[in-house]
Amino acid sequence: SRLFIQRSLCLIPNATPLDLYLFDYNLFQMSKLVFVNSDPSSSARSDHIALALEPESLLFETIMASAAIHLSLAGLVDQQLVCTKKSRALNAMRAAIARRQTINMSRDCMVLCASTSLIGMELSQGSPLSQILPLIRGSTTLIMEGFYAAHDGSSPPAIFRHCQRLVAYFDVLSCVPYPRAPLLDADNWFRDRDEESLNHDPLMGCFSKIFVLMGKAASLIRAFYSGQVEDKQVSVQQNLLISQLDAWQPFQGRAT
Repeated sequence: SRLFIQRSLCLIPNATPLDLYLFDYNLFQMSKLVFVNSDPSSSARSDHIALALEPESLLFETIMASAAIHLSLAGLVDQQLVCTKKSRALNAMRAAIARRQTINMSRDCMVLCASTSLIGMELSQGSPLSQILPLIRGSTTLIMEGFYAAHDGSSPPAIFRHCQRLVAYFDVLSCVPYPRAPLLDADNWFRDRDEESLNHDPLMGCFSKIFVLMGKAASLIRAFYSGQVEDKQVSVQQNLLISQLDAWQPFQGRAT
């Protein structure tokens, strides 16, 4: 597969040995951290690699930027390289969105992968929410459009569903320091997941229920600040959330 990557990069103008190293490092080292070894995420990882290896893939720039940031945290590359790669990745995604006229699942999966990667980069660097929220909003729009477009009842690709959960995760976590409700509707956080699989989610581990409670708490806080609920209702919902939190246990439904 590495030989195939080398051949693919030959089709990209001005690809350097450093580009090849960053590309290889992301797909075959970092991706093991993002896509854990389970059936749903293994399929998502294969989808991700396939999208990355398409000619003139939008993911090429974001993959290199993500790898550069990861290596910079270990002091292996300088910040100038990180800024250059991140800027190129952002510009490439903006250009792809500007060219987007109709819903195309393959292309939208690529844009969604690029967007979630950029969100992860900004979070890892401690960027302000003013830089992160626009990316989350854009990703949320793509997710909702993708589901509305599936009139035949077909399920989106595994990589789309993986990015959907990533966006939900980023969305809810960004509510913690800021009093706002999640942008992505709760029904889409774990769409098509049954109760048992929620206890051992490939992305959230055994903390899916905690994640859901965080989202509900963020929505309640936003409703309180915006005057949409009365103090008495807030107290009732607060007590309910606290009782659900107290009752939570990891690995529910699995024999120990």
